[in-house]
Amino acid sequence: MSYVAMKEWYELHGFSSPKIFSIATMFLYHSINEIREIDGYDGINVDPIADIYFFDVGGIILLVLTV
Repeated sequence: MSYVAMKEWYELHGFSSPKIFSIATMFLYHSINEIREIDGYDGINVDPIADIYFFDVGGIILLVLTV
């Protein structure tokens, strides 16, 4: 839903590649979110790996293919 909303925002504001800008925005947002979640955590933490490289990338691929 966030990807589609961002894509529509970029389309409305006349960006040349709204899909690319939306993907970049969502990836940056999720990366910052993961950095913030593990702030101050000491030790090995595999949560960001699964969230970013599996769920986020997979979700973006599915959305791009279907929208």
